[in-house]
Amino acid sequence: MYPAPGRLEERGVTEGRDEGGAGARRREVYRLTPTGRSALKVWLREEISAGDVARREDVLLLRFGFMERLLGRDECAEFLERLAELLAAHVSALELFLSEHETTMPLHGRLAMRCGIMGYESQLRWAGIALEQVRVVGGVVETTR
Repeated sequence: MYPAPGRLEERGVTEGRDEGGAGARRREVYRLTPTGRSALKVWLREEISAGDVARREDVLLLRFGFMERLLGRDECAEFLERLAELLAAHVSALELFLSEHETTMPLHGRLAMRCGIMGYESQLRWAGIALEQVRVVGGVVETTR
């Protein structure tokens, strides 16, 4: 991780500032440059794919975590709507696969698959709750499109 801040600074997306300290306690703080802020916004606005939902939940949540301060509420809501749509499709596909193959799958395989499905269902519920909260403005819930 330690080389990353320097590489980002070389690319002009961050700028570091030494905040004092000595030896191992030395502290350098990095901030986004305008170029870095623009690059981050581009990354945050990337289209979510089915593959992201299946294999990159951590990256999607990281993107969502940065959105609040950099993108408008509408863009955050659109992200959550798309995420929910893809999660629902993924859960449906997994359920279909399980129903078609459960008689030939070993017990532990079925149980592991059910655990995975339940995890995606939990993420889908979270996306719905998050979407409701993102839409709340001054105590009033906005209607969906």
